[in-house]
Amino acid sequence: MSEPFIGEIRLFTGNYAPRYWALCNGAILSVSQHTSLFAVLGSYFGGNGRTTFALPDMKDRAVIGTGMGPGLSDRRIGFTGGQFTAGIAQNQMPLHSHDVDVNAGILFHAGTENGVNHEPEEGNYIAVSFGDETGTQVNWYSETDDDLVQLGGVKTSGSTTVLNTGGGLAHINEQPGLGVNFIIALEGIFPTRS
Repeated sequence: MSEPFIGEIRLFTGNYAPRYWALCNGAILSVSQHTSLFAVLGSYFGGNGRTTFALPDMKDRAVIGTGMGPGLSDRRIGFTGGQFTAGIAQNQMPLHSHDVDVNAGILFHAGTENGVNHEPEEGNYIAVSFGDETGTQVNWYSETDDDLVQLGGVKTSGSTTVLNTGGGLAHINEQPGLGVNFIIALEGIFPTRS
């Protein structure tokens, strides 16, 4: 294997870092003990930038390229972002509607006394007069022998409430993955600019 560049990162399936390499676990290092590595990394990944600097912390992270792809956000060296779980707020939901079908009917009780029968019988009335008969007389009847009488001009109204549903919990926002270690070269060839 060729000698690595200082600061080069590789995947490694061992549970340790080989000699002259370190795990990318966010460890804080001394600038005075790792001057070449600090010259490459700077303090992009942490540390105070004078006496200390940090290795990249790749634990539980996916790697993304720096820069700004078409229609994407700008990402710089050392950027961290994303979250393991995410909730959806009302303003993030797609526009949608809730249709409600309402079938309404009017039930009249018919009978020769107080309205009591659910199915009218021959000779029944919608209501019988009570007390003073000064009101307007209306004949509600059908000229056919049907049980149903069509009533014109009768309107019903009401309201419907669509209740909330769901638990309001966050959903897992993680891409499928496989856990391996990232290691970074502490020593090697210094990567000169071309």
